[in-house]
Amino acid sequence: MTEAPVYDPVSTDENEEKPPSYFNIISQIKHAKSEAKSPAELGLQTIKILAGSFIFSIILVISSIIPIAMLIIGILSQEKCSIQPKIPLWLIVSGSCGVVSALMKFLGSMITCIK
Repeated sequence: MTEAPVYDPVSTDENEEKPPSYFNIISQIKHAKSEAKSPAELGLQTIKILAGSFIFSIILVISSIIPIAMLIIGILSQEKCSIQPKIPLWLIVSGSCGVVSALMKFLGSMITCIK
């Protein structure tokens, strides 16, 4: 017969660092709701809490992929569009604005995390 496998004991150390929990974000928002004096203050506190989260930074990076692609496609097809020559220009301008907007949002979230 085979012997039962031996497992390492589960650590129950209270000082052990735990991964971040999204319930923590929800509890922070609930706490901000209880302390907010107005809906505008609650909105600002909620934005600060969400902007400081890691998932928000990931979403910003993913959402900046489309403007970067627009910028690259516009630059590469600047002289090649025979149907409407202003489409590559529109792609360049829109992509540039999207990249600048994403950078500003990302820097804003980093500043919020630092504070």
